[in-house]
Amino acid sequence: MGKMDIMFTGNILAIGGHPDDLEYACFGTLYRFRNACSIFCYIATLGGIRDFTGGEIRRVESEIALHLLKPKKVYWVDEIGIDYGEYSNIVSELEKIIYLNKINLVMTPSKSDSHQDHRLISDITVSALRRSNATLLFYPTLTTIEFNAKLFVDISKVFKMKKKALSFLVSQKDKPYMSDEYLEIFNHDSFASLHGLNYVEKFDIGGAFL
Repeated sequence: MGKMDIMFTGNILAIGGHPDDLEYACFGTLYRFRNACSIFCYIATLGGIRDFTGGEIRRVESEIALHLLKPKKVYWVDEIGIDYGEYSNIVSELEKIIYLNKINLVMTPSKSDSHQDHRLISDITVSALRRSNATLLFYPTLTTIEFNAKLFVDISKVFKMKKKALSFLVSQKDKPYMSDEYLEIFNHDSFASLHGLNYVEKFDIGGAFL
C-alpha cells in the first residue's frame, strides 16, 4: 500500500468521462494539491447516452463544483456519450493538452468498468500518454468492476469539502450513490483504516516517472 502525504507540485490533468466523475472519485486528492500545483480538467462528455439528466445543466453544476479546485483550465466536450469513431481525434486532443501544459500527472477512470464511456476514455488516455513520461493514476468510479488499489490518499481533513462539491450537482441528487451513506462507503477502505486512514481516495498506478 502506498500513502501520499507530501504535496504534489507539478501539473495535473484530471480526466473524467462525465460531469461528476472527478467530484466523486478524486476531488479530495485534487483539493489537497490545489495550492501546490496547477490543475487542469478534461470532461469527455456532458453525460452518458440514455441518461436523461445529461446536457448543459450538468456542465454548469460541475463547473461550480470544480471551481473549488481553482483549476487553470477545464476542457469540455459538448457531446452526450463518447463516439467510438472519434477515438483517434480525442487521443490527439489529449496529446496536445498534455504537451502544451507540461502535464506530469494524469488521473483517469479505471479500465475495468461496466460503463462504456469510462472504459473508452481510460483506453484513450493510455494511448495519449504513449510518448509522455507523465505518471498515470487510475481511479475507480461507481461502475468499476474490479480494482486493485496501490495508492491511498488520505482525504479525511477535506472530506467535508468533497461533500460540498457534490452538493452542487443538483441534477444528480436523487441518485442513490449521492446519499451521505453511500459516499461514506465509497471513501472508506478497511485495509486503509488499519493504517489510520479514515476517508481515502484510491488509485491504481499505470506508470510512474516522478
